[in-house]
Amino acid sequence: MAARYLREEHHIFRDAFRKFLEKEAYPYYDEWERRGIIPRSFWAKMGENGFLCPWVDEAYGGLNADFAYSVVINEELEKVGSSLVGIGLHNDIVTPYIASYGTEEQKQKWLPKCVSGELITAIAMTEPGAGSDLANISTTAIKDGRRTRLSPAARRPRRRSDRKLPARGDGAAWARLRRRAPRQRTDHLLLDQRLWPTERALAARKP
Repeated sequence: MAARYLREEHHIFRDAFRKFLEKEAYPYYDEWERRGIIPRSFWAKMGENGFLCPWVDEAYGGLNADFAYSVVINEELEKVGSSLVGIGLHNDIVTPYIASYGTEEQKQKWLPKCVSGELITAIAMTEPGAGSDLANISTTAIKDGRRTRLSPAARRPRRRSDRKLPARGDGAAWARLRRRAPRQRTDHLLLDQRLWPTERALAARKP
């Protein structure tokens, strides 16, 4: 029985997305699993067909769609395989930080790329000794002129058991770092050091 919040347009969207996955994902998923990576070409095709961040405002390239579309996307991706969970992370967890807390300049710069698949986002929510227990993260960020210094907790060598990579792989180019910031209620958008030097990291809108 279909969920009552799903309307006819959501079912039409599901059918279109399912056909897309039957062509672009199902035949290749086992190979992706073997290689341990989802190719960027798949992200680009997702973006071309409107399946990335559909909730984003039309002004930034999105469809201004309601959250039910995201539910449909996540349900169909899970039917393919759990390794596609990074797409839901990109669509519904990380990119909303930019939309909610970014400056207008940042939204114009990054949201269209999130929608197109040119930019793949990730989130770092761990530190040595904390794992995924966010309440016990002790890393702090301190403003030092134009830069932000992280406390030693974030820089300690990790034990083997602590080596947990932030989701996603495949050259994620934008990451939100979860940490406490004394005297500073703001989050920072950290860019992949392979693509941009960290000193060019963008700061989200301050309260």
